[in-house]
This record gives sequence, C-alpha cells and structure tokens, in this order.
Amino acid sequence: MEIKNQKIKNLNFIKTIDSPFRQEAIDLLITRTHNTANYSAYNDAINLYNNLSTEKIPIDDEYITNTESSFKSKLQSLEFELKGYLNNNLKESIRMSYYSLADLYKQAGFLEHSLNCYLKARDYLSSTDQLIENNLNLISLSIELRNYSLIKNSIIKINSISLNSKSNNLLLAAAIADLGQSNFSNVVENICNISDAPIDDTSVSLPDSLVYLSLTALATQSRSQIRQRILDNDALRSKFEFEPHTKQLLLLYCNSNYKELFGLLEEQKWRYILDPHLHNHVSDLFQLIYNRSILQYFDSFKNLSLENLQNTFGRDDILDQTIQLIKSGSLNVKFDKVTGIFHKTEEDTRQALLSKALNVTKHNNKSTRHILYRIKLIDNNLIKQKQLPVTHTPHKEKQRRNSDQLDIDLEDDKMID
Repeated sequence: MEIKNQKIKNLNFIKTIDSPFRQEAIDLLITRTHNTANYSAYNDAINLYNNLSTEKIPIDDEYITNTESSFKSKLQSLEFELKGYLNNNLKESIRMSYYSLADLYKQAGFLEHSLNCYLKARDYLSSTDQLIENNLNLISLSIELRNYSLIKNSIIKINSISLNSKSNNLLLAAAIADLGQSNFSNVVENICNISDAPIDDTSVSLPDSLVYLSLTALATQSRSQIRQRILDNDALRSKFEFEPHTKQLLLLYCNSNYKELFGLLEEQKWRYILDPHLHNHVSDLFQLIYNRSILQYFDSFKNLSLENLQNTFGRDDILDQTIQLIKSGSLNVKFDKVTGIFHKTEEDTRQALLSKALNVTKHNNKSTRHILYRIKLIDNNLIKQKQLPVTHTPHKEKQRRNSDQLDIDLEDDKMID
C-alpha cells in the first residue's frame, strides 16, 4: 500500500512538469487513483487530462460523490469524538483522535491537513516514545510536502532524546533536507554514514538516495574522497545494485572518462528532473560537476591544446566554460588564441619575494613618517603629552613627615642647649 502511495506521489509531481512524460503520468495517475480514497487526486488528474487533450475522458461522478460523502461522514464523526475528549481533557484520547484524523486526511490526499493534525497532537504527548513517533510522522509528511526546515527540526528533536540517532531512516531524511536546502556536501556526509541495516521507511527511496549521493559527490568531492568514502564503503557497495548507473558515474569521474560521464548524465537527465527533491537543483549540480571536471583535468597538464580538451569532454561549449573559469580566477591558465594552446601560469618565486620585500619597505616608511610627524607636533606644543599617573601612599608619607619633623625638633633642642 505504501509503495503504491509513493508512486502516486511521484506521478502527482510529474504531471505538473512540462515534459515528454507528462501525458503518460496523467494516464497512470487516473488509473491508480480511481476507486481509491484519494478522490481529489483522481478528480484533478481527469480535469488536467481534459484540458490538455482534445479527447475528453468522462468523470466517474458516482465514485467521486460516494467517496467524498464517506470521507465527510468519517471526518464529522472523528471531529465529534475529538471535541468530547477536549472538553474532558483526556490527553491520550485526544492524541489518538488527532492521529486518526491525520490518517483520514492523508488517505484522501489532504497532506497539509494531515500535517496540522500531527502538529496539534504534540501538545498531548506524555512519553519519549510518543514524541519520537510523532516526529517520525512529521518527517514522513514533510518529505512529501518538501518542507525541509521541518524535517531538520524533527530530526534534531529525535536526536536529542534518542540513543539511536544515527539510524538509516534519519540519515536519509537529513540528506533529503540538505539537498532541498542546497547543502550538497552535507548530503554526501549523511548518506556515507548509513549502515548495513535495512531501510524500512518507504518515504525515503534507496535508489533515489543513491542518485542524490552520486550527483552531490561529483559536485563537491575529489577523486580520492569518492574512492575512499563511497566506492570503498562496505555499507554502500551492495546498495549500488538498486541503481547501477550511479556507481558507473562515480567510476567514470575517478577514471577521468569525462566524455562518457557527461553522456551518461545527459542520458539520465530526465530521471533527475522528474525527481521532486532534485528537480530545482539539476542545472546547478550539472554546472558544478562540469566546472570541477575541467579544473581536475587541467591539474595534470602544464600546456594543453583546445583540440585535446574538446576531444576529452566531447562538448561544443567547453571553450566558453573554460574561459569563464579563467575570468573568475578559478583556473590559473592563459589561452593563446593563435595556437589554440592553454598555458598554465606558474608563480615566479623570485618576483614574489621581491614584491613582498617591497611591501614591507613601504609599510615601514609609512610608519616612520607618521612617527616623525608626531614628534614635530609634540615639539611645537600642538599635542599635549599624557602624564603618567602618580600613585600616592598618604599613610606612609605622613609617617615619614612625622619622623622627619621629630628629627628636626631634636636638632633644635640640641642647639638651644
């Protein structure tokens, strides 16, 4: 049932995107939602199909009427029960009523209402287990609604009270939240920490997670890091069987087979675009991978021809991308348009040392001028020097004066005598 619901969620997203697969997604959505509790998804899919196609599909009004009537009847009954529990302040019954309402809304496709029920139930939790259960439900719904900040907040609350804070489900949920917030390096960190334990949360698909891992790793990690943290990771090695092309991408990158790498990325591009969490980041990730590959390739050469670069990457825009990296300062090379050769600019150690010595001399001269100028101001009484504070010891001075006066008095007495 959960797997079927997951497919319906994906189809709901695909039908909103202008793609070659849109019509097929709408057809599948109509078939899979008909005669289910999710009458709203069926109705929306039918209306969208009739708006896009010249051939109209008749709506099953009887199914929609009966299902909606049943939903409203159950909703009214649950709300009446909840009202009674609230009047009597029965915390456990209130919590269970909110959960029942959340399940009813979720089955009917009203995910926002379902989320609100779980949020309201937080005021009636009485144990640690109930708090963990509530936050897990919030994470599951927040993934569907792409509410990434709420995912992170719920994970933090679970980690603060649970000993099993490094479970695979939470790590993958954290990876999705980081992906949604463009924290690509954190996505790699979270997925690389998963263990061999099975993943029992159907809201987090393992094949999708491997796609997120491979793309974010290509965009943020070096070849040595990819080999050490991902390809040589015992926990991940067996999981690549669920999405084989993700491992192939990493191997092509590590072996510097850029032409095949970008060919495979283009081949799988629609797979990435139709993913609800990856959709908004595909172009950024592709650009980061492209730039990182160019920089990595230039590291191996002192001089490189444009023809060699084009043959390696197999892309027509490789020159424009390389020039952009040079202008931004990311790539320290010079391009000779006449010969079509890139020359790596090496730093002149002698010149760098002379420049540093010159800067130090300039700084010292400036400081000396400031000191001389201040001396002249002081000599002409234009600056009043600060007087050092004098510490007084009144008691000791008084004693000393008294003893001196006594000595004087004694001398006077002797003279009189």
